[in-house]
Formats: sequence, C-alpha cells, structure tokens
Amino acid sequence: MPNAIECMRIIGEIADWQLGYVTAAQAVAQGVPRSQLHRLAAGGALERVRTGIYRAAGAPEHRFEYIWASWLALDPTRSYEQRLKEPWNGPVVMTEAATALHEVGTFLVYDIDVSAPYRIQSRNELLALHRRVLAPEDVVIVEGVPVTTIPKTIADLVVGDRDRSIIGDLIARHRNDGGRISYGEIGEALDKIPAHKREHLSGPDFLERITIDWLPVA
Repeated sequence: MPNAIECMRIIGEIADWQLGYVTAAQAVAQGVPRSQLHRLAAGGALERVRTGIYRAAGAPEHRFEYIWASWLALDPTRSYEQRLKEPWNGPVVMTEAATALHEVGTFLVYDIDVSAPYRIQSRNELLALHRRVLAPEDVVIVEGVPVTTIPKTIADLVVGDRDRSIIGDLIARHRNDGGRISYGEIGEALDKIPAHKREHLSGPDFLERITIDWLPVA
C-alpha cells in the first residue's frame, strides 16, 4: 500500500489538471486506497467538497464550485483531458446554471440543469438531468466546465418557459458586452426551437418581441 506521501504525489498529479480537484474514482484507479483518501481528508491534506470529490489543500476554491464539483462527479473515472476532447458528447451545463457561468442575466440558480446524449444518473439533489444531443458549435468551455453557448442557453430558457422579461433583460443588458451577445446568432438559435415556443414567429421576429421593452428609445 502506498504511503501518504506517495498518495499525495499521485493525487497532486491528477489535481494539477483539474484546477486542484480530484475524484475518488480517479485516485483509486491510480492506486490510492480509499482508506488513505479518508485519512488525508481527516488530516487536512484534502478537503471533501461533496461525495467522491476532493480539493487539494491550498488549491483555490472554484468560483462556481457547486457546479464544477457536480459536473466532475457525473463522470468520475475519466480524466479531465479525456472529457474535454469532445465535450458535447458528455454532460453539459445548461439554462440558469449556464447563465451563471457566462455571468449574464439575473436568473437565480436553484437546480443545475445538465444534458448528455446518453442516460446519466446521480443522487445529487442539485441536479436536473436531461437526455439530448448537442451540436459541437452549441458547446463552449467556461470556468473549465462544458456549457451551452449564450445563444443556445437563451433558446433553452425560452423552450423551458422561463420568465421572458428576464430573458429580454439578459439580451438587452449584454448587447454591447464585448461581442459575446450576437443578435444574429440568437435569432438563428430561436429559429430552431419548436414553432409554438416562439409564437410561430421567425427566430429574429420573436427575438425582437421579447426584447422590445428593454431596448433604449431612440
């Protein structure tokens, strides 16, 4: 059995690639006994963030740790590098949690909506899991986490019947935000959602409808 120093070396090599975090499954796969993980956590060398997720002592807390740790736990055996090769083919954060990561809008995050092209299970009460296929262009990496792009996030919020006034405010508030919000791209994303969700208007026309009250008067 490797001693505590050797275990910390192994854990450190994993954590270096994961913003200071490691999953128990990753550590065990590299030869670290679970008993050593418990001892290291009890001794302060590791901090247990949630079931099966640890942060190395001295590593900065992720700004969105509750989202980051929840995402890590959904595929705990694979390395971060492996998961990011095709991030759209794995768990992707969406809706309100996506707006939090993008730092747009004023939505409150109660649940973390996550989609994947296959069925995933979790006992994490914070998660709401969905099965769907995303195109590569609909996914970006923000704060280390695969998340839907801003246009796709807005389209998802509309499909999910979220408050249109908050959606309109989000779009208008960030329309000049360094080019991150593109009316053309949002219109295209809205064009792809079911027609009844956009009141049978074209995507661009529906976008104009939900933002008209938030645009400055000429």
